[in-house]
Amino acid sequence: MFPRLSLDRLGFERFVARVRELDAERYGIEGPRMAMAAFHPEAEARFGNPYQLVPFIRRTPDPTIQLVRRSVLESLRQNHVEGTAWVDLSKVSVEELLKKKTKPPLHERIAENNFEKLSEYGIDHAKAVLDEIRRDRDETYGAIEMRYKK
Repeated sequence: MFPRLSLDRLGFERFVARVRELDAERYGIEGPRMAMAAFHPEAEARFGNPYQLVPFIRRTPDPTIQLVRRSVLESLRQNHVEGTAWVDLSKVSVEELLKKKTKPPLHERIAENNFEKLSEYGIDHAKAVLDEIRRDRDETYGAIEMRYKK
């Protein structure tokens, strides 16, 4: 968490991208141990599709980096195949294979679920709640600053 950091949302996202790069360099071929996401108080809501809401859902009172162990993400994905897969068609019925419905990737399911829930909840209501949290944060920080100026 970076209380009172003065970077705008895009500047903070660039900062987090650089932290990701440095983390990847640190672990070399093994790759980074943590996945990182930027959360920022200035994120705006665009309600066109599930992916446009991601920055808004990541809106926080202070710029924050969310860290999640990659091992946790991998365990969530264990039972889900993404990307290219090879199938021996001599052992499978093509008709049955084509009928089989595949789940979208985890990130797509999360984005779609968030979109549905926020649609039900109401974007204006969500904005009002987040604005109130931000107002409370500013008021609290102002009181702390006044106390230490004395």
